[in-house]
Amino acid sequence: MRTALYLVGLLALAACGEGDSKDPDTNDSTETGDSGAPPSGELGFTLEGESTGMALLFSRLEWTDTGTEFGDNLLVMDAASDLTTVAMPAIGESSYTAAFPENTEDVGAWFLPALFNDTDASLTHDSGESIAGLGPAVLLYLPNTPSEDLSTRGYGQGWNALDYLALISDAGEKFHSLSAVPLAANLAGLRAATVGGDYAGSGASEGLRLAVVPRNYGDLKKPVLAYDEELQLVDGAFSLTMDMVPPGDHVVESTKGALANAIEHMRFYMDSDESGGFTADDEVLYGACATNGRAFFQYLPLCGNLPTANSYLIFQVKPGWRTQVLVEGKEPSPLSAKEALELFILDNCPGEGTDTSEDP
Repeated sequence: MRTALYLVGLLALAACGEGDSKDPDTNDSTETGDSGAPPSGELGFTLEGESTGMALLFSRLEWTDTGTEFGDNLLVMDAASDLTTVAMPAIGESSYTAAFPENTEDVGAWFLPALFNDTDASLTHDSGESIAGLGPAVLLYLPNTPSEDLSTRGYGQGWNALDYLALISDAGEKFHSLSAVPLAANLAGLRAATVGGDYAGSGASEGLRLAVVPRNYGDLKKPVLAYDEELQLVDGAFSLTMDMVPPGDHVVESTKGALANAIEHMRFYMDSDESGGFTADDEVLYGACATNGRAFFQYLPLCGNLPTANSYLIFQVKPGWRTQVLVEGKEPSPLSAKEALELFILDNCPGEGTDTSEDP
């Protein structure tokens, strides 16, 4: 069953945008439970990371044959409020489904906590407000005494808190204390990537420029580069930190079910047409090489919807930049922070592969 849940999670890949007016986690109400019934119980939460300006929502989660579906929010609250004792709203009977796909004896309702940047302080997840955290716990409410099977596994009537990634993988069912359910701003902000290394070209470095050029450069009508400056060498070495948001047209929606992303290549060039910046007519002399292939940047945008944030969590990636390497005969793979600072400026990278992957 756990493997099945993992596969269901992988099917939840979605285009990553800054928001979606039809996003299932967008809700005009702070509660969607049965307001005429008593609360379903109290839970206590612990929050790892900064929560200023964020709101916390609990989205209905349902496992289906076609993917993970997110529904209405049970509750939306200020993430900076007291989380040690939270009265959870009543849950309407219409929210109950089979607790597990292979178990129709027990009914329940799953909810996944998520943090989002509530820029207008409306306690409503609007278009343009990015998801700042997901999980790491998932909640299951069982309205009845659980079956012997679930009881033996540790489930009880009322609220149950489990480690989300463990549940959807083969790591087993790991329960959390109901008085200290963990939350995390694990998708907040944009991660920066720093590269550096030595100039090892065959000619003089005078006049060289460094441009970071998107993979889809040739498809853009008026390309604007994320970085394009004269190469600065200090004792024969260069350094570059990517921490900006690239132009929106650099981000490409995948046609293979992978995450939307931008692929950016480092081009060391001479300004042949004297335009003051990189153009298709300029002479590219060198690339940034690791010891086993050509290094490049990948950028993953901030996410405005829960399905994509779910994919980020499953793939264990974060918004922002990271450095990867193309190796012949292999899929691109990440470079460690240390490896990214040990690059070489060369005309031909050893073992260079072809950039064909869109996976994160």
